[in-house]
Amino acid sequence: MPDARGPARHLLLGFLCTAGNPKVGLFLTVFLPQFLPATQPSAAALTLLAAVYLTIGALWLLLLTEVGVRIMTADRPAGRAAFTPLAARLGNGAAGLVMLGLALTLLMRTAATW
Repeated sequence: MPDARGPARHLLLGFLCTAGNPKVGLFLTVFLPQFLPATQPSAAALTLLAAVYLTIGALWLLLLTEVGVRIMTADRPAGRAAFTPLAARLGNGAAGLVMLGLALTLLMRTAATW
């Protein structure tokens, strides 16, 4: 059953959830300053970097949401689930292998700098 409040309310709640998360602010104030150009005023450049970061993150989440909705609402025979349990396990396994590969790559690159 569709939500009568509409997507605008969901976007507002998502924004408030992210804006109210202190980890986001901490990340933006600790991670982003290393990319500030020395010739620009810090406040303006940091604001621009934060806006770009948050915009890219929002677009990525919108893309993931759209793909997920399209997959879950795709035409399929009546009574069939979107994913079989085997397909769900294979997808989870593939995602796990990707994460392990990324972790090993990071570990090897970190170890090489020691």
